[in-house]
Amino acid sequence: MNPAIAFDTLAYAKRLKAAGVPEAQAEVQAETIIELMEERLATKLVIEIVRRDMKEIEAGLKRDIDLVRRDMKEI
Repeated sequence: MNPAIAFDTLAYAKRLKAAGVPEAQAEVQAETIIELMEERLATKLVIEIVRRDMKEIEAGLKRDIDLVRRDMKEI
């Protein structure tokens, strides 16, 4: 779950072309960069979701530890 990352591929390709990069190569580079960003970069939303999930896991683990401690006291 990775929401779209804002990246202006057209502007990027235009900058590459202005710097002398052939048009086809500039377009492929722009497309490749956006693919990599979407596949590998976490957005703030994704990070927040992971943090929330980790807090839920932590709370569950704490409950489990408390239960084990109570059970051990009864032994």
